[in-house]
Amino acid sequence: MPQTAVDEELFELCTEFENAFHQCIPREMMPLWVTDEKLKEAIRNCLQQKNADILGVLGIEISEDSIY
Repeated sequence: MPQTAVDEELFELCTEFENAFHQCIPREMMPLWVTDEKLKEAIRNCLQQKNADILGVLGIEISEDSIY
């Protein structure tokens, strides 16, 4: 199997987020338009503002029927 490249910067930001807020980033709840770059920016924003609501920072709303 070919190895996939790991984005070290994203990995480090996710680790920092998890350490700061004691929760992981719910990637499975994010639409496909959330690129790694947008996610990195949102994580930095959360860390700077001391706000764990990454879905809110990205403008993602979750309802019983769908994810926006």
